[in-house]
Amino acid sequence: MTPQGDKRTSSIECEEIQKLSETIKLREVEIAELRDKLETGNAQAKVQAVSKGPKRQIQAMAATPAVSESAVTAEPPAIERPKPKPLEAEAPVVDESVAEPVGTEALIAPGSGAQAPEHEEEPSAVEQVQFLLEEAAQHADFDLASEKLVFQRAVQDVQSTDPALIEAAMGNLKRIKNPAVTRVLGLLAKDPREGVRAHSLTVLTEQEEEGAVPLFEEAVKDSSVRVRMAALRGLYKLGCGRAIPHFMKALEDEDAGVRHRAVTCLSWAGVPEAIPNMLPLLQDSDTVVRKAVVDALGNLESRLGVPGLIQALGDKDVRVRRAAHRTLKNLTHHTIVFGSEACCEHGSEAKAQWEAWWKVNRATFQLG
Repeated sequence: MTPQGDKRTSSIECEEIQKLSETIKLREVEIAELRDKLETGNAQAKVQAVSKGPKRQIQAMAATPAVSESAVTAEPPAIERPKPKPLEAEAPVVDESVAEPVGTEALIAPGSGAQAPEHEEEPSAVEQVQFLLEEAAQHADFDLASEKLVFQRAVQDVQSTDPALIEAAMGNLKRIKNPAVTRVLGLLAKDPREGVRAHSLTVLTEQEEEGAVPLFEEAVKDSSVRVRMAALRGLYKLGCGRAIPHFMKALEDEDAGVRHRAVTCLSWAGVPEAIPNMLPLLQDSDTVVRKAVVDALGNLESRLGVPGLIQALGDKDVRVRRAAHRTLKNLTHHTIVFGSEACCEHGSEAKAQWEAWWKVNRATFQLG
């Protein structure tokens, strides 16, 4: 085939590829429109399911075959409208028995055998969240129809009971940059399921969504340890000065993991003012928490931590004693006669020598 023939063939193939691409795009739009129509129908059905009020009750009563027209009109008796009277005339006497508001139950004639419609139960927390999620997915604005489909599928999957499906859905939400995702994650942060709440806070943190700080502040009081720890991490990354009071409060948390995270966050944030609140945790029942406090005292580099570090030399755990001895040497640039290993074996002796040194140098000691 000649070069000109090759060029014509290549041009034809390019045109076919372009036509196929346009066809695919049209199909995507059609699929999105069909999906929108389907979900609109589902959303309307849910609205009707959770809607309240006399109008719905009357409609439900009207649909009840047991109520006949004569029964409905039997009561209340017709009220004869009084004729207008001059302003100076005496006000008409109104019969209180017929002046009261007439509810749905009054439209049912006594003895007719019909029953007033029962009051519908309030939707559960799960149903409310599901309804709000579907509403958010339905009205979300996306530049690409394919991205909206991924978003809507993720919103559906996150309501599943399958942990793997929820994990994948959260991963898809994390990759989508759209205000609708932030709104959905905010709803999921209040989901009844512990894992979903914790995971949604983690995704908000990784997306660096500063508008989620109020959610983190509320979540630090959650009943779930996982949720509280995720909230503390989010506050550390995004909360700035607003996070410090929450870290201080978390030092008193009933869970050791939360206390450990609070100590670590205060250490990373560089808050020496928190040292007086940390020192009681040197007596914590959890070894990891005690060691975290020792490390934090070294990181904060304040003379306020020296007495606590000397106290930690008498800890029952060798890891805590070793960390305390190492931190004291780094802070004070002073070395005890025996080494670190001996200090670990003879904690009481090391403690006594450091206490004697501190008594002599406390007034003149300066860091740096």
